[in-house]
Amino acid sequence: MDKRTVSAVFLIIMVIMAYQLVVLPRVSPPPPTQQPATQLPVPAPAPIPTPTLTPAPLAAPEGSAPQSFSEELEPPPALAAVDRREIPVLRPLYKAVVDNLRGGITSWRLLDYPYGNKTPEAAGEPVEILLPGHGAGALGITFTDPLSESSFTAPLTVEEDGETLVLRGVDQYGLVMKRVYHFNPESYDVELEVRFENHSESVRNLSWEVYLGPGLDRYRMEGGGPDKPEAVAFAGDKIDKVKVKSPGQSLVVGTPAWMGIRDRYFLAAIAPLEGGLTGFARKTAESQLEVGFRAEPTTLAPRQVISYRLLCYLGPKEQGRLAGYGIGLEKSINYGWFSWLALPFLTILNFFYGYLRNWGLAILALTLVVKLALFPITQGMYRSMRKMQSLQPQIQALKKKFKDDSKALQRETMALYKEYKVNPMAGCLPMVVQIPVFFALYRVLYNAIELRGASFLYIPDLSQKDPYYITPLLMGATMILQQRLSPTSADPKQAKMMMFMPIIFTAMFLNFSSGLVLYFLFSNIFAIGEQTLVRKWSSRGAAQPAVIKEVTPRKAGKKKKR
Repeated sequence: MDKRTVSAVFLIIMVIMAYQLVVLPRVSPPPPTQQPATQLPVPAPAPIPTPTLTPAPLAAPEGSAPQSFSEELEPPPALAAVDRREIPVLRPLYKAVVDNLRGGITSWRLLDYPYGNKTPEAAGEPVEILLPGHGAGALGITFTDPLSESSFTAPLTVEEDGETLVLRGVDQYGLVMKRVYHFNPESYDVELEVRFENHSESVRNLSWEVYLGPGLDRYRMEGGGPDKPEAVAFAGDKIDKVKVKSPGQSLVVGTPAWMGIRDRYFLAAIAPLEGGLTGFARKTAESQLEVGFRAEPTTLAPRQVISYRLLCYLGPKEQGRLAGYGIGLEKSINYGWFSWLALPFLTILNFFYGYLRNWGLAILALTLVVKLALFPITQGMYRSMRKMQSLQPQIQALKKKFKDDSKALQRETMALYKEYKVNPMAGCLPMVVQIPVFFALYRVLYNAIELRGASFLYIPDLSQKDPYYITPLLMGATMILQQRLSPTSADPKQAKMMMFMPIIFTAMFLNFSSGLVLYFLFSNIFAIGEQTLVRKWSSRGAAQPAVIKEVTPRKAGKKKKR
């Protein structure tokens, strides 16, 4: 990188780090009141249709028993002891386990994403999204009315039919709960239908909630740091972080399109498809996050049925896969302010991988494309810097001549620039254009789950730091070489400061993901080639004006009379 680029990139990284350390922790909802729940200002999406309480038609044949039902409402299961069991569900992309007590999902392992070397006790094993051994499990139902909560304490009956898993239970008062799971064999989602049937002759009050969490198991094992899980809500084409500060605190989040827990690479999200549900987020006593939806208290008349449908995604944050759901799940990937530029870069990166079949080579190809696109801009910047360098003797002479008259110095300096057709801002404006590129590429390479576990040469995982620190050291060496090729600064203090920039950058990049370091290393190498070409063109008179002769500064304020 040339000196201006180094300074700009350094400032960019400082802004990114400051934003993550200072601004992001302050983005939080209003502090909770003394009430147990607080309403967050999340914009509401299109209204979700409220559930309808439809009495099942009583078309039983004449003379049947009073509790016989039509075909649309099956007879309730008999009250009988059912053994607790765990039902394994194996699909091409994941392996899940469902517990018939509460009917929640207690395990969800991603078969294509093994643990890395940072978890030696589980290295090579599929990543576990859920935190086992807590509560009812993902999509487990908890009743908020005491009667139902105390009634459904026994394991549920299990029926398996191909891609569908049905769990049914009935309490002693005739309320039937039916949970139907549809496990997607081609993606990382499951659809859940929750159905309640009142088979009694009395009115039944009902309130319940379904949730995901607590936390994400991956970061419990691999460590959190700045990438620890966070709760998010999506509504109105906007994603908001839900800050739950203290254990035991619960926040109501209106009616978002979906709620989720995300980290750097993975997402656990739940979205209501049918039924009136209110989102919430909370932190358990162990400071683990939970998000979910809560049904409004409902009065279920005799022989009435109410049902809800939810979609749950438990998997990697792959841009194309998440966008395919059409509910904004792809917004969980944080590309920062320049997402409009980051998405094309991600598309190009995936395009090159499709042909090269190696993510390191894909980063190399992406770097080349970016450099070629910016070549006219950087060429103009180098040309302007050399013009400015050739004028340094005249500028120094003007500074001596007008050392006590700043206005005259400024006037004569601008006259000198005008005489030799030099724009002092020409070297700075190209960097303004490149700032969005640096931001976008940083976010793409930082968030790309495609780099997780991808190897290149001796590097086992491009999403982790270089285990031998070879690439950051090479990057620092290329920065030193670039400085030697760049025009020298007339300011001794600035030149001295620039000497330390390679050391500072090398130290900063030691712990960056190796995929990101590779991009800057390749970028430096291509930049050295650019500078070499510009120097050759300059020596032939193609990149700068003719040799500028030394001139004696003109006296200020006097003009010849005609």
